[in-house]
Amino acid sequence: MEDTLSDLFERAEAWPQAAKDELLRVAAEIENKKVGLYILDENERVAVEIGLEDIITKRFADETDIALLFAKCRN
Repeated sequence: MEDTLSDLFERAEAWPQAAKDELLRVAAEIENKKVGLYILDENERVAVEIGLEDIITKRFADETDIALLFAKCRN
């Protein structure tokens, strides 16, 4: 990439405020994924809780169920 962050930020100064806000949100997400703590959104939190409950109650698909699913997906 020829662009540098400095070039991008310089151009971004002329962007509408909504675009600047979006850039900041996206940059914060990237930073959190790479170096910080990832904050789950509500859907992710619910999915994790369901998965943990499945583990606790030993709700797993058996090999036959998995084979049937893969066969269905291949068709």
